[in-house]
Amino acid sequence: MFSQSFRSNKELKKKISEELKQVQEQTEETGQKLSNKIFDSINAEVFQVYQWEGRLESEVKRLHMAVNELSSQLERWQATLKPLENALKELGDIENWSSVLDERVSTLVDMEEQSK
Repeated sequence: MFSQSFRSNKELKKKISEELKQVQEQTEETGQKLSNKIFDSINAEVFQVYQWEGRLESEVKRLHMAVNELSSQLERWQATLKPLENALKELGDIENWSSVLDERVSTLVDMEEQSK
């Protein structure tokens, strides 16, 4: 009876040990699958971020080139408008000179008429 109980206990222990081993293997397998899925997900997100970074870099380069082109156009417009600005300034100076001269002539004419 004791030997039968001992055998039964030993078999039960062996059975529990085998079940525990199976549970451990399943746990390791499930953990490995979970790890793989997490890494796949992270890798996909990292790849997406990498693609966005590439797009952003190309967009920044395109915008930089556009800004340089606009700056160049602005410089050309300024160079074109500078002579016009100077000519208008000269016209303003001539107009001012003409009105001062006109006032002085009028003053002289008035003085001469008064002296008569």
